[in-house]
Amino acid sequence: MTATMACRIANLEQAKRVKVVRAAIKQGLREVESAEQAREAIARLLEDPPVEFVGTMAALDLVTAGRYLGRGRGRRYLLVAGIPERRRIMDFTDRQRTALIAALREGPV
Repeated sequence: MTATMACRIANLEQAKRVKVVRAAIKQGLREVESAEQAREAIARLLEDPPVEFVGTMAALDLVTAGRYLGRGRGRRYLLVAGIPERRRIMDFTDRQRTALIAALREGPV
């Protein structure tokens, strides 16, 4: 096996690990009992995100992963925080992260 092929295989294995962890995170967000719990779970995840796994996720994908939070409500939370929908989690500024967490904890928008 060539070095290039070994590198490709390693990259595919890493991508698979990320995909499995993201699916587990999203599943956990869907298993909550109420909208308040969904917002709090997303806020806790944003406080200390596992960058290796959710760092490259789009903001809207993470916010709408929670149960009871559809695209419309997710867009409103991002708008309040001043975050573009396609911004990656790892590219948030401290102000954006803090604003989104505060908006999620305040309640429905």
